[in-house]
Amino acid sequence: MKFVSRLRLRKAIETFVSFVGALFRLLRDNSSAYRVARSTKCGFTLADCPAFTLDDFELIESNTFLELLESHEIVLDFGRI
Repeated sequence: MKFVSRLRLRKAIETFVSFVGALFRLLRDNSSAYRVARSTKCGFTLADCPAFTLDDFELIESNTFLELLESHEIVLDFGRI
């Protein structure tokens, strides 16, 4: 769904053909590619979409998260729910 996200079609798909989004999530969640733990640039491992571990993934959000970590004890990032 990376291609769909880059074209900003995700909201339209979820609104008008929600079963396609549900089918994608089912396939994604049961795919072994998403269960392999990979190291991130911050030094922890993440077993999720391989794109999440790339250095250029959501730079603004990542930088905001890291800045908040310097001045707060806890930072919660609720991505996709």
